[in-house]
Amino acid sequence: MNIDAWRKSLEAMRSSIVSSFEMGTLSQEQELFLEAWTSQRDVAFIGYRQNDGRRRIGDITEIIDDALVRLDDCDYKGAARVYHDTLNRVSTLTLWAHLLESSSNAGS
Repeated sequence: MNIDAWRKSLEAMRSSIVSSFEMGTLSQEQELFLEAWTSQRDVAFIGYRQNDGRRRIGDITEIIDDALVRLDDCDYKGAARVYHDTLNRVSTLTLWAHLLESSSNAGS
């Protein structure tokens, strides 16, 4: 795998994570809207996804963006390390984000 392939992989990962989060948020907001429309009770539209969730996605995209910048200054071996470390960091933060969102949803 060459440096350009790692770059494209990270760019695709970033795009996928952001679009998945946005689609999930949109879906959740639509469900809340339908619930508010059909019930007689108030429904909160701003929750975990709009606050902490968006911040965590920002942290993940920042890690990917930083790796993309660092790839410019790397040789093949250094680029492999940047790519590997970025995958590990993104994987860990994504897992934490899912766990925190699940625990937030369980409390609602």
